[in-house]
Amino acid sequence: MKIKSITFVRFFCVLIGVSVLNACAVKQNKLAEHAQISIYIQDQDRIRFSGKGAGAGMMMSASMGAMGIAIGVAIDEGIAKEIHESYISSGYDFPTIVKAETDAWLAKVCVEKTRDDRLCSTNTELNIRIYHYGFVTAQGDGDPVKAELDIGFALGDRAERRLHSKDADTPFQTDQLDVIKTDGDRSSALLKDGYQRFLILYETQVLSSLPE
Repeated sequence: MKIKSITFVRFFCVLIGVSVLNACAVKQNKLAEHAQISIYIQDQDRIRFSGKGAGAGMMMSASMGAMGIAIGVAIDEGIAKEIHESYISSGYDFPTIVKAETDAWLAKVCVEKTRDDRLCSTNTELNIRIYHYGFVTAQGDGDPVKAELDIGFALGDRAERRLHSKDADTPFQTDQLDVIKTDGDRSSALLKDGYQRFLILYETQVLSSLPE
């Protein structure tokens, strides 16, 4: 009889423990719920570049007119193609990066409850439109470049808020042009860093100004 009582007590304790763990899991999943994410590409889904060609084109336009500008554009397009091919061959895709980083950001925001429930409801949709992504020449030694992004955010039925790299509060990370032309990991790191800064900007400057 005593053995049966001990067995029953153990079973009861195990049952309570399982119930508590399940309750915690349900609570955690509930807290982690967030808005659905939809990604849209405006125009072309490829890396762009603005730098050497633009400067050369302006100088050549003085003597060659429109032809000089066209040559400059072609130079930058050639550089953009090199970066993009290296990026893609390394297994990267910018819309995928945007989706993953937004998922991680929303999960963090909704678990910590640093924002209201507009972001933390599966009935809400966060529409993200990518207008432009690529690189631009930056200041510094050597031939540095940084990410250049142009992305729009629209929460639910609210009007889209379009953000550009120049709106960022902090400077983007830089790397050398020759490096990102052949190293997809390095170019991806710059784009990822730039988008993470966009999410911070969207949270601090845009969401905080939205009416309840």
